[in-house]
Amino acid sequence: MDNETDELLLALDDFIANLFFIAFLILPIILLFLVFPFYVLIHLKNREKDKKLPTYPITSHFFKAICCFNVNFVFLGVFLVLMLRKDIPEIIIDVSGLMFVLTFTFLFMFVQVQHYLICFLSIQRFLLYFLPDKENLLEIGQKGIGRLIRILYFVVFIFNLIIFTLYLYFSDIKETKDMFKQVYMVWIRN
Repeated sequence: MDNETDELLLALDDFIANLFFIAFLILPIILLFLVFPFYVLIHLKNREKDKKLPTYPITSHFFKAICCFNVNFVFLGVFLVLMLRKDIPEIIIDVSGLMFVLTFTFLFMFVQVQHYLICFLSIQRFLLYFLPDKENLLEIGQKGIGRLIRILYFVVFIFNLIIFTLYLYFSDIKETKDMFKQVYMVWIRN
């Protein structure tokens, strides 16, 4: 009786793990690539109208950034598949592993910058909505937004480099061969 209960719990655990995998990994990836073509079409159709808005520099950057994200996401998947294959030369696996880590690191910092830009855009839109007479003060312009975005990427890169360096200094990650612990993430240790 106890053995059957253990088997049932293991089967239930596997079912939940598979359900989690499908719901939180596979389904969002499928939706990402199903929605993306419509996003591109709508952006291209509304581009001329959007150029007149004071928020256009940020929304234009978001469009370019989302295109870049999707391309890098595909590369991330290709590198992961190459890395997990056992029937190819080890040098390809090693290079794929390095490219996976670099792409993952780029996407990790990319998402952070996008969150800051969304916050900035929401504050800007809030002020435009509630203070429409101050619109000329809130316009930064394409050059100013470009500068802001470059500075933001630089600051996020430096911050993450410092955090990663501190993490390496205070942990034993240098001795581990576990690739997923070497990917740029701070793991909560047991």
